[in-house]
Amino acid sequence: MRPITKTAIAALLVTAAPIAASAQNVAIAYGLSFSTEYVSQGFELSDGASLGAYVEAAASGAYAGVYAQTGDPDLLGASTEFGAYIGYGNTIGSFSYDINYNYYWYDDSDDDFTEIVATGTYALTDAIYASLSYGKYLTTYEQSSISATVDYYTDYPGLTISGTYGQVESDFGFTDYNAEWNYWSLGASYTVSDNVTIDLTYYDADDGEEGLGVTEGIAVVSVMIDF
Repeated sequence: MRPITKTAIAALLVTAAPIAASAQNVAIAYGLSFSTEYVSQGFELSDGASLGAYVEAAASGAYAGVYAQTGDPDLLGASTEFGAYIGYGNTIGSFSYDINYNYYWYDDSDDDFTEIVATGTYALTDAIYASLSYGKYLTTYEQSSISATVDYYTDYPGLTISGTYGQVESDFGFTDYNAEWNYWSLGASYTVSDNVTIDLTYYDADDGEEGLGVTEGIAVVSVMIDF
């Protein structure tokens, strides 16, 4: 099963690029990640450890980047997922927004996909942020997703607690077919230094009677190194 969106990559990889740079001051960020599993929207896509890498450039709210993430050919449909993306984000008072266009492709496979994702985030307090994201495939087949996330930046320096609940609908390219599943996660991340973050997250999902093979619950440890 291939990844459905870039949600797990965004969480693991796209974490270091400042978007409040001037047009003359392009910020370049790049990094590596290690995870005990690669999980995306309720699906386990690696049979054990997964490695990732990204490079991103940002200026005046606009950003663009590329990434790679390893998986298991029997679960991902390829040994490596690649992606390229471009987007823009801004903050207005307590509200911030982000919209990005994504292109995914895979080694050992002719499959490729494009997706647009829009996210709005509201600062409930100085420490609690609520986000709502909507994603839609633009090619290949009909698929859409929606998810809600709450982030709590605790009083303990560097410690953040996050929870996400999402739903995906897809026809997987078949006529008169529509699959639907829900997924959720709860975890904590700790910023060890300016360059290193450790994350522990529990993932679970439910596809009702669909039999899609979603995860039945797994804890994942990730280490992100940003430069």
